[in-house]
Amino acid sequence: MNGHRPLKEKVQGFMEEIMHLEGVIAGILISKEGHIMGRSHEGQNSAQTLGAMSATMYATAEAAASIIHLHHPDIVEAVAEDGTILVKDAGKNALITVVARSSADCPGLRESLSRIARRIGEEI
Repeated sequence: MNGHRPLKEKVQGFMEEIMHLEGVIAGILISKEGHIMGRSHEGQNSAQTLGAMSATMYATAEAAASIIHLHHPDIVEAVAEDGTILVKDAGKNALITVVARSSADCPGLRESLSRIARRIGEEI
């Protein structure tokens, strides 16, 4: 990605990349406070709710890890019968949240998200 592009264009590019990952059915890029930076999820209200809940999910896991003297989590997953929610750390200011089909290759998805998150951390 070109470092001279406006933030909005960078975010849109990252969102397109995230949505092209195999098995992803929805995605948002949020600040660690839960503010939406980019989204693919239909419905503004549900995207805002998912963003806030994702930030809370990550912060809760981070606090739990701290209590037992573990490093902060890289990724937090909520696995359900019909899908998985993954919340991935993307640098000091951002999180990627994706909703994946139950048939998704989650190890492969985590690896792909890690590559994207690394670039987000560098560029946003």
